[in-house]
Amino acid sequence: MKSRFDTGAIIDKKLRTLIVGQKITDLFFCYYNNEVDVDFSAFVKLSNNMYLSEKNFGPVGITNVDMILLNDEEFNTEKQRLHSIDVTVEQFESK
Repeated sequence: MKSRFDTGAIIDKKLRTLIVGQKITDLFFCYYNNEVDVDFSAFVKLSNNMYLSEKNFGPVGITNVDMILLNDEEFNTEKQRLHSIDVTVEQFESK
């Protein structure tokens, strides 16, 4: 699955069902020093408990952007990885 996102290959029907028709149930943003960290993408939680985000390895607008899809375990692993570099992933709450 990850390699299909990385290469831009067409997604098979089984994978497509994990995304198409799902509802957005939550948003998570990355913060550094209590401010939104624009170096890291937000995460969109879908109604099937999958997390959709993007991967961008360079300055915005210059490199290819690839979509990534994470399950709960992968999302928690990514949150821990980001926390190790002082970036927190927090649920969006409108104020």
